[in-house]
Amino acid sequence: MTASMTRGATGDVSARNLRYLDEHLQRYIAAGKLPGTLTMVQYRGETVHWSAQGMMDREAARPVSDDTI
Repeated sequence: MTASMTRGATGDVSARNLRYLDEHLQRYIAAGKLPGTLTMVQYRGETVHWSAQGMMDREAARPVSDDTI
């Protein structure tokens, strides 16, 4: 499962690079090296990217959510 939010290009932050970040982390999840990730990128005090991928609990099949610690 993947949930993602990316704001439009803000000058110095590349939407393409933020997508690459998600793809890179997804490879670790697919390989079983990470169960899941929650990623937030801020630029000049503004959240420009937020992404939840994978599982927070594999055994219970619970996906990562925006409040996962």
